Amino acid sequence: MNLIDDLIKMSVEIIKERTSDSDVSDNVTIVEKKFKEKEISMSERKAITVTQLAKELVERDERFKEIGVTKVQELIQATFELIQEHVAAGDKVSITRFGRFFPRFQQGREGINNVTGKKYKTEDKYTPKFEASDKFKELVAEKLKP
Repeated sequence: MNLIDDLIKMSVEIIKERTSDSDVSDNVTIVEKKFKEKEISMSERKAITVTQLAKELVERDERFKEIGVTKVQELIQATFELIQEHVAAGDKVSITRFGRFFPRFQQGREGINNVTGKKYKTEDKYTPKFEASDKFKELVAEKLKP
């Protein structure tokens, strides 16, 4: 079962608790429809590859036409490898009007395996994080309205 189905079930339970029996079926149908529409619209979006980004840069900007798609692709890849190296070394990498990449400390925790019932502990570790700039957040909010 996926997250959308779980959300639909929870929403249906809330609707049943808060509405009369005659209103339940109409509200349930509306909720299911809205969740399914959102799931489909977001799942239909494609992932953009580095090659596609390079081609688009070459098409959009004269400066990159001279370099060519292959070299632009290598430049993009090298940029992200450099960002990875700096974050892995503990540095913050800020890109104006885009955001920042940084290592974040994640404390180990204790848990219980649901299947075996055995206790376990995860180790303390650093994980890479990204925080979008305000400009980036505004752009996404403007372009992707619910």
